[in-house]
Amino acid sequence: MKSIVRFLICLWLLTIGFGVSSAWAGNKELFLDGNGDYVEVIQDIPEINFTIELQFRTLLPNVGIFGVLAGPSGQSGHDRHIYLRDGFLQQRVWADETINSVNSGYNDGLWHHYAMVVERGVGQKMYVDGQIKSSGGKDQSDFYWQDRFWIGFSNDALDRFFAGLIDEVRIWNYARTQAEIQATMNTTLKGNEPGLVGYWNFDDGTANDSSPYRNHGTLQGNAKIVPHVTLMPPLYQRAVALNNSVSLSWRTIIDPTGQFDHYAIYRATRPFSSISGMTPIGKVADINVTNYLDNIAINGKNTIMP
Repeated sequence: MKSIVRFLICLWLLTIGFGVSSAWAGNKELFLDGNGDYVEVIQDIPEINFTIELQFRTLLPNVGIFGVLAGPSGQSGHDRHIYLRDGFLQQRVWADETINSVNSGYNDGLWHHYAMVVERGVGQKMYVDGQIKSSGGKDQSDFYWQDRFWIGFSNDALDRFFAGLIDEVRIWNYARTQAEIQATMNTTLKGNEPGLVGYWNFDDGTANDSSPYRNHGTLQGNAKIVPHVTLMPPLYQRAVALNNSVSLSWRTIIDPTGQFDHYAIYRATRPFSSISGMTPIGKVADINVTNYLDNIAINGKNTIMP
């Protein structure tokens, strides 16, 4: 019987090994691969006077980030969406107003802080990295029968599932001011702050709610909690079996800090989540090269590297 050969393309940096970073105050974050994974939280969040905050990092221009739902995937309705459209950030409050960021490029592979604020008598506002980027007149959601929300998903996005990293998800039961958002957007909260009704920072390795309300989330699909990384791992890793070889491909990463050193290729005949004790079968030193031909794999079986 032929063995199934499994591959992992890893990213190595010049100075600190595999992707460890102290970019945020915590030490773990949510990784989603865009293939139907997300975090589900069963919670009824406010329709009037609320703030939704989170941090995200992605390379893709059309992904969903957050959605409030009635039923799985919003089969009975959905609202309060946050998503990317052609690199622009968009948010929608039903019924029915969508506002857009004034500039695009938020799929640049860098961390961005996002805040959706809705206030009775004022309207809705979009803050990105502490700065107001858009506003509208819709001052409440008319969608009141929600029973959950999904982190890493939006019905309004062209690609509904998120691919990348998400961290520091917060729900407040009041409209936060710009000064309040700026004061805490790059810090870890205690969890008992006044008005905080949900807080998921993933630092304990779970999707548990660190607020007093304890509305714990559940990881769905291939969602993972991972250590903070400086550079995002390559997305859309693919292996195609050929005659006496396997062709590997992936999507290039963005390296704004200049720390890239090489891609490392690992092979195994069973599922694995750690490369501890493994030796790469090959390396790719050019950041823009996104393919590798493994011609040592013969008929789906491993052979010893010379």
